Amino acid sequence: RRVCGVPRMGQLCWLPPIRVSMTPPLDDWLHAFARAAADAPIANFPQGCIESESYPRGWFVNHREVKVGCGRKVFLECAAALNRLECMNHSWLRCSEADGVLVVCARQFGVVWLSNVNRMLPRQSSSGPRARACTVGWQCTRKHVLSGEEQLRVRWDRDSGVVTFRVLSYARPRHALSIVGLPVVLLQQRRFARDAARVMQAAAYRAA
Repeated sequence: RRVCGVPRMGQLCWLPPIRVSMTPPLDDWLHAFARAAADAPIANFPQGCIESESYPRGWFVNHREVKVGCGRKVFLECAAALNRLECMNHSWLRCSEADGVLVVCARQFGVVWLSNVNRMLPRQSSSGPRARACTVGWQCTRKHVLSGEEQLRVRWDRDSGVVTFRVLSYARPRHALSIVGLPVVLLQQRRFARDAARVMQAAAYRAA
């Protein structure tokens, strides 16, 4: 695993893109920003934690898993919705993916929109005798106020027929904004997990 120390002064002081507006940024702006950030290096954080289900002390884990429906048809609809990142767009959150980069823009305090850059991981699809799954994930870059990784997964249990949706991430602040606003960061992570699950439940309803 990569060894992670205390954030350096340069990491704490750079300013991420901030927009003040009552409405979210346009998709064209987000897409252009994602393309412009294609060279952003990955932030320093311990890797492989989700696969090993082991997280270092001092890192914040956000985990939510809910049942969204039952059956193959529901799984296929939810997997397609996940691959389109439908669960990443809300009244308070927007995203854009381009050239392996995922830009996530979240609203803070009503009118402030803060953009962060992530590096997409390869989309994964697995199928076994007892389960089938679709997974999308990304890692924070150095143009992000956090360090860490996030994974979204749709899983169909063939034995029970149940389809579940899981949000799992581990992160910690790497910027002054996220250090000072850590309670808000943690609340937004939980809000995203809740709202993303609702979107996937809606996708399951379409297939039912």
